[in-house]
Amino acid sequence: MKHLFLLAFLAVSTAAFNQNGAILITEFMAVNSNGITDEDGQRSDWIEIYNNTAATIDLAGWSLTDKADNLRKWIFPSVMLEKNSYLIVFASEKNRLDPSGKLHTNFKLSGSGEYLAVCTPEAAVSHAYTPAYPGQRKDVSYGLYHQQEVFFDTPTPGAENTAGSAPFAPVFSVTRGYYDTPFTVELGVAGGQGTVYYTTDGTRPTATTGKAYTAPVSIATTTPLSAVVINAAGISSEVVTHTYLFLQDVIKQPKAPAGYPTDWKESDAGSSITADYEMDPRVTGNPAYASRMEASLKSLPVMHIVTTPGNLFSNVENATTGGIYIFTGLPHTESKSWSRPTSVEYFDPENEQEFQINCRLQLHGGNSRRPTNSPKHGFELKFTSAYGPSKLNFDIFREKGSAKEFNSLILRAGYNNTWVKNAAAQQVLGQYLQDPFAKTTQLDMGQVGPRERFVHLYLNGLYWGVYNLAEEIDKDFMESYFGGSDADYDVVKEQQTTTPTDGTMAAWNNLKSQITGVGSSMANYFKIQGRNADGSVNSSYPNLLDVDNYIDYMLINYYIGNKDWDKNNWAVGRNRVRNNEGFRFFCWDAETSMVALTDNLIITGTSGNPAAFMQYLKKNSEFKVKIADRIKQLMLDPGGALTPAEIARRYDALADEIELAMISESARWSDWYTPYTPYTLNDHWLPRKNDLMTNYFPQRTDVLLSQLKAAALYPSVDAPVFSHAGGTYSEALNLQISGTGGSIYYTTDGSDPRVAVTGAVAGNSYSSALRLATNTTVKARVKSSSEWSALSEASYIFNSVNGIDDQPALAAVYTAWPNPFSDEIRIRASLPVGGELTVDVYSVDGRRITRLYEGVAASGDTEMVLVGEGLQNGVYLCRMVYAGTVTVLKVVKR
Repeated sequence: MKHLFLLAFLAVSTAAFNQNGAILITEFMAVNSNGITDEDGQRSDWIEIYNNTAATIDLAGWSLTDKADNLRKWIFPSVMLEKNSYLIVFASEKNRLDPSGKLHTNFKLSGSGEYLAVCTPEAAVSHAYTPAYPGQRKDVSYGLYHQQEVFFDTPTPGAENTAGSAPFAPVFSVTRGYYDTPFTVELGVAGGQGTVYYTTDGTRPTATTGKAYTAPVSIATTTPLSAVVINAAGISSEVVTHTYLFLQDVIKQPKAPAGYPTDWKESDAGSSITADYEMDPRVTGNPAYASRMEASLKSLPVMHIVTTPGNLFSNVENATTGGIYIFTGLPHTESKSWSRPTSVEYFDPENEQEFQINCRLQLHGGNSRRPTNSPKHGFELKFTSAYGPSKLNFDIFREKGSAKEFNSLILRAGYNNTWVKNAAAQQVLGQYLQDPFAKTTQLDMGQVGPRERFVHLYLNGLYWGVYNLAEEIDKDFMESYFGGSDADYDVVKEQQTTTPTDGTMAAWNNLKSQITGVGSSMANYFKIQGRNADGSVNSSYPNLLDVDNYIDYMLINYYIGNKDWDKNNWAVGRNRVRNNEGFRFFCWDAETSMVALTDNLIITGTSGNPAAFMQYLKKNSEFKVKIADRIKQLMLDPGGALTPAEIARRYDALADEIELAMISESARWSDWYTPYTPYTLNDHWLPRKNDLMTNYFPQRTDVLLSQLKAAALYPSVDAPVFSHAGGTYSEALNLQISGTGGSIYYTTDGSDPRVAVTGAVAGNSYSSALRLATNTTVKARVKSSSEWSALSEASYIFNSVNGIDDQPALAAVYTAWPNPFSDEIRIRASLPVGGELTVDVYSVDGRRITRLYEGVAASGDTEMVLVGEGLQNGVYLCRMVYAGTVTVLKVVKR
């Protein structure tokens, strides 16, 4: 049993640092719904700072930050703050620095709590809320009053704070988690002001629905314990919930839990199904699984949805009081938008990281929401000020570069090709991995895509199965990964109808119109990319399409044979304010895939949708070379993301994540459509996985390559082959290049042997082996008549070659700061003597992003700046060539 006593923190949950500092953060508001507005008329977050000295302070060089590891995140301009005076800074991400106007930081405040500090020009903390201020409430500010942190139900921006009356949240003596023996929980009130009311069935506690706390609460079975503090003025704190799991209770979860309906109705269709709550004893009691049940239930992080039971299962067909889980309606009817207040908890048994947040709960999905189609529905969690904090601030996906602040998250239940699908032919394909596989593949290609991870989900303490927690593709997702403001983005999705979920359809409609005229026209092909016919940038043309991203996206869907696409299930996003990036495509809901080895999805597609674009683009010679090069990189080159070895590695890693958990999913749901024979791990899930690993993955790449050739998306002439693979060598080598069906052309200076746009020859004609002894990048193609092969490329690095150069290498020193970076990174080359210097930036898949420097650099320091705007988050390689030596620095954009 794990008890974590929190009552020691009753006074204040976070401690202010150096409240005698020269500048203090005396008040701030992180959930501003009806408070002050900025000069744009928007209710931005705000921070009030105070000059705590007897002299005027020039704020030039001072900083505000929400990151303890980046104390210089936003730096003040020169603003004179008089003694004992206040200044309001809007935390809006607008990053405005005009001293004569309103100041705006380059970050927003998290309503769920985070670090916040003001720092001196020397990067010393003057005052901080550390490690994090508590979760915030709508239109209630937080700050200092008589040297203590308090909530202010009457904010006073720019003026002296008055005593706050909003109570702190209740404090629990025992935290959420797994337990196996009874215990008691003490509930406390921070500051001792107010009465605690609590419930143990999921009901949201109030003075009416809750029980007044007078003695420790006994916990002997799985229990969602929710509590609220209400003070004498009738003002409530936020509701806090801790769910205590007794896994033996979960394993024995009954058919008819008390207080829950026996039927789930479908309002629009007038039909119903028998409600399903039971953990099937044919699985939990099976000797193959019985001893593994607890381990299965502990194998994934846990999420709890705790809400008044009627919010989910009320049989009243009413938009306000109806149960959203059973009155789901048809895919596009009114009940789809029904939402209810809920508490959401997260607990990871691997590292004991956890959070609890109040938010808005809706169902997610289309046909899968209908009870007669599937009893297991998806959920959408919306973090809005009307229900709780306006953002969740938590590193939930634990990946480098992944977002850590969220306005929404999706709990995907799985529908097609799962055990709950009402079609036996799809149930036997149940793996629950197809959509996560597509998303992970997009990330492994170096593209940006929504992160995901698996969790066990509970509803009011009832086990509800294995769910896939994923980022939602919306304007906030785009802002997180591509920068700018969320208001700058158009996000368009196909959900049976093409809809702008954010922004407008204007740019998308423009792309649809222009792309039909691409064909062989270089002018039209480059115009949709915001370029002139020669490929140079033309800022007067809107950049409508990220071609590299589009190619990768299409190859993923071709590979997996995505059958519920492109008439459904795609999403695109674009920043309409910056004109340096076109629409990007993101994998979504790709679960109807990886069915038959020979499935061919190189289809004509739905008019105006992604697959149809290919029919126009593939007539363009420049596009055909680009997609051919990418096909070779991904499908033929060692380590390519679509090679059999990489595909199998990626799938196996995902499968390992949920294999043990699928025992619990089997017990919960696998008998719904086939009540006589439940689907199980050993008899169904593992055999299907093994079939993919032994039959599908080893052959699918070759099958797809044949399909691409037949569709004229890959040249008939094969790319040349190098006798030596790229890498590091200690001796000189003779590189032979072989190829059939045409003439071989090559370069050794990193350039392409084919001239872009014109298709003319730029390289040398190959006739005999190349002697390589210094660091060299070789690129080669085969040309047959007017057709060029895909590009073969390799870099050869020589550590020491005897007899070639007896002189010691000139050593240059390279540095990059800050690394990781967001806005910009400064790359410095310190050269012992002047000489030729070339600095290029590449994506991890080998595409050159930009050239930072080319020419003769003087001895000493040469500094270059790589601007983060327009770059996707991820890893980049800076390749420096000086005095015959190649050096590569890894930099990370966040």
